[in-house]
Amino acid sequence: MPVVRSSPEGRTEGRFALVTDLAEWDALCDRVVDGSVVATSSYLAAGAMLEPDGRAELAVWEDEDGLIIHPYISRAVDAKGNWRDLISAYEFGGYWFSTRDAAAKARLMAAFDLRFRQYCVENAIVSEFMRLHPMLFRNTTLFGDFDLRGPAEHVIVSLIGGPDEVRAGYHVTRRRQVRQGIGNGLTMEPVSDAAAFIDVYHHNLDRLQADDYWYFPTDYIAALGDHIRIFMVRDPSGDVCGAHCYLDDPPWRFAFLCHGVADKLDLRPNDFAFDAAAIDAQAAGLEWLHLGGGQPSLLAYKSKFSNITTPYRWATRTFLPDVYRQLMKSREAMTGENLRRTGFFPAYRAPSDGA
Repeated sequence: MPVVRSSPEGRTEGRFALVTDLAEWDALCDRVVDGSVVATSSYLAAGAMLEPDGRAELAVWEDEDGLIIHPYISRAVDAKGNWRDLISAYEFGGYWFSTRDAAAKARLMAAFDLRFRQYCVENAIVSEFMRLHPMLFRNTTLFGDFDLRGPAEHVIVSLIGGPDEVRAGYHVTRRRQVRQGIGNGLTMEPVSDAAAFIDVYHHNLDRLQADDYWYFPTDYIAALGDHIRIFMVRDPSGDVCGAHCYLDDPPWRFAFLCHGVADKLDLRPNDFAFDAAAIDAQAAGLEWLHLGGGQPSLLAYKSKFSNITTPYRWATRTFLPDVYRQLMKSREAMTGENLRRTGFFPAYRAPSDGA
């Protein structure tokens, strides 16, 4: 890594680098404590497939306090490639450190942000949008350089104890619906066929009239490889009733993409599958099932699996405010809308309908 000579208050010099080599990236990941799948090179490389001209990159700072790494995806803002911006890979991002010492982490963060902001300004990077890992970044004191949005509440299910202890945390209605799924003879099997999952997933998106963004390609699911677990839910005749995909990030399992087949919903495939995934995760030694949040109706549904929640936040910042404003004005001129009122970040990427 290149050496940065400037060193405040007589501290030893630090090293800043931008890493794209996958082997070097994962070697750095091996050095951090409290690591995560969502910081690995393979996860970011897969996530880059979802962004136009997406590039997986790892920004690194190391000094006498230790190591900090920041994975993200760089994407083109305009067709000519004059400007770029940064986003965390679907689903979460953040920072990872080689130390748990709070003071050392704060110093590492401050030193990193100074060099990283300089790098972004010099390389025409306009802004950054980060979805904070909800199980790792509940304390936001390190994110002083960002505007924080939220928190939203995400539902998490404790997997401590046996299956009976897990189910005891369900609402009585949910326990009854899980029993209905079991009584209907549903089964759930792990599969490796990404195409079969995508077929069910896309059909459900059609039913929901979802935005084009959510039509993830088969290649993306396949690229996630060993990070995910795909399950197919079947009725006694063998017909598919649901397709659930989970991201295992020990000690957590995340509900990644989960859908039931519309004309089979009366069999309770989703209730059955979330329960089965929880028990399967518990057997694998995981401690939490993260169901996430969503619109009020979806959050209410998830809340019947657990009354435990964790805060989820978005972190945003602008490196080139003048360019940001000009891009936003150009977008407003094209759409005829006041994008500042949408709350969308970055505003120059706001959907034309203001959604």
